Amino acid sequence: MGARNYFIYGDESQDSRKERVFAITGLLGDADQWSGLKDAWTARTGGTPFHAADCESGYGEYRGVAPEERSQLIVDLAKLLADSGLIGWGVGIDLAGCRKAFPEMLPDQTYCSAFLRTIDFLVERARSSNTCGSIEVIFDRHRPTEHNTGLLYKYASEEGGWRDQCLLPEKLRFASRADIGIQAADLWVRELMKFFDGNLFSEGYVPRSQCQMLLDTRRFGGDLQCAEYFEDMMQKLPLLEAQAGMSGVEYASWLQKKRCHDNQSNRITYMMEAAARDRRAKQSKTEAVPQEPISAEVLLEQ
Repeated sequence: MGARNYFIYGDESQDSRKERVFAITGLLGDADQWSGLKDAWTARTGGTPFHAADCESGYGEYRGVAPEERSQLIVDLAKLLADSGLIGWGVGIDLAGCRKAFPEMLPDQTYCSAFLRTIDFLVERARSSNTCGSIEVIFDRHRPTEHNTGLLYKYASEEGGWRDQCLLPEKLRFASRADIGIQAADLWVRELMKFFDGNLFSEGYVPRSQCQMLLDTRRFGGDLQCAEYFEDMMQKLPLLEAQAGMSGVEYASWLQKKRCHDNQSNRITYMMEAAARDRRAKQSKTEAVPQEPISAEVLLEQ
């Protein structure tokens, strides 16, 4: 079988108060799988761009549409997704648990952390197919996070654990909700966010029918990082720093030298510069003991 080109579409979602759960998900499929889904999706929606939150609440394009019609549309689109052959994965974050362990975390921390883990999982799934050609990653256009997401993608593809980087495009691409891939990712991320929220905060929670339909395929799933995860991460942070050969003190010195303030962009830029420095040192064989590239978790979880 010849090589197939894969596409990952991704999106984010969180509860309305931005206090309980944040999630990022991606959908992985080859060109034929995406083509089939997009044709069926257009036939069902009539070409109207789908937005899960608006459809549930009766806002935007769905103002005046009967609740039962809106509910049926969501179920029908979830069935198309379940039948598509696509793989769905995501990461959810217990926001209260994260803030308790890392009370001084930066605003973009949850996004960056979940983004890296989601893309890493799906890239590995594509490569494990043994038919992988190129992989293109497309995320929903969101101006406040696009710059840092692009920096993270560049860092992970060049210095992180993504082997065979030549399969990945040089840059992450962003698309609007006019793209059906983004619409499908929007449906999936909202269902997973609601699933995580229900499991965290509702006793005897029963998944929504459209979410259960996706989970039953065994191609859709995700990880929920709750309070225990972040407590463990906080305890391990000194070890992670030591393994990466860096520390908060070193980063503070770098900020002072660059005359920069601490923000997510500068944390990522520092990781990239430090990783490039280590790579040059290895190439010149000046290091007696090679070091591993700096883990993104070290700075993102501080």
